[in-house]
Amino acid sequence: MTNISTFQGVRSIHAAFCDMFKVVCRLYKREGLNAFPINSNTYPSCECDVGYWKTLNGVFAEDQAMGKLSDEVEKSPNGNFTVTNITTELGELMTIEKDGELVSGKREFVRIDVDGLVYTNSFRLSLGAMDEFLSASVDEFIFEHSLADNKKILDVHPYYPYRAFDEILRYYGLRLASREKILIVYYAMHGKNPAVMLKSILDCVRSDGQDKFEANPCQYLKSRFEFYVDYDDLINQISQFIDKADSFGIKLATKFLSYFQDRIITAQGLLRKDPFFFVRPFLVDKLNKVARRQDFVLSFDRIRTCFPEPVILQNRNFAPLTQYNYSVDLVVIGLAIYEIFESLGDN
Repeated sequence: MTNISTFQGVRSIHAAFCDMFKVVCRLYKREGLNAFPINSNTYPSCECDVGYWKTLNGVFAEDQAMGKLSDEVEKSPNGNFTVTNITTELGELMTIEKDGELVSGKREFVRIDVDGLVYTNSFRLSLGAMDEFLSASVDEFIFEHSLADNKKILDVHPYYPYRAFDEILRYYGLRLASREKILIVYYAMHGKNPAVMLKSILDCVRSDGQDKFEANPCQYLKSRFEFYVDYDDLINQISQFIDKADSFGIKLATKFLSYFQDRIITAQGLLRKDPFFFVRPFLVDKLNKVARRQDFVLSFDRIRTCFPEPVILQNRNFAPLTQYNYSVDLVVIGLAIYEIFESLGDN
């Protein structure tokens, strides 16, 4: 849901498929097969596009860095880390394509300084990490409210991401219930810069006091921070790419992108009416355990009806949640296209 319902997620889809596709085509047009592998391409005619390719891959590599952090935490003597400081910083100058033109600028990051690890003293908070914090908080909520049919799935909670977010909250002097953690991370992920918004929210809650936030979390967030859903320009760019690719007979890619574009537009419309649409199941407030579970399931089923999940990765194998259908084929096609793009960098 992160990819189809957040500005950063939609921008990632546009960059990973539309922009990378156009870069590959332009490089081939200039130098043919000699343009590949892209990362070792030194042709002066390709310099700009090769630089843009490396910029895009650098953005996508941020989540891989969080994976390496997770591995180091698991192998560290204490199996955890302590947050010593959280600040914002500007990254290196980068160039991206916008409306057919190259635009240069610097991204703002959130840097988290840590103690207790051997090789890592700090890391930058990525959208992927926040997505994992959200998933971990959802697992915690389901466990706390006895909503899981198979509790064994929740028995193993590695430090990252399950307790890493708690460590970040501890730095701010906060101790929040799972529902409040879900709301904070979810809302921050719908900002123009999710990591910076998360830091701003936590700074604000610490300053105002946790009690003020907990009195009405949804209203607190809506009244102080922008929930950004105005990414029509990105949707239009994806639509233009689909039309152009279709005119060249690139059918599989256009079907895949059309599939996701439809869901992006649906999600955008729902969020404009109700910013908390995707977390409504966690806002159920019934004292009776049976009634709470029923309302949770009904609310969750509403989301699944609008966005049926076609496929999940289980034990590194594709496993259908229902039966394989057309949407599964398109998702697999999308994954295959991205794998091809990645391979063109070094092969």
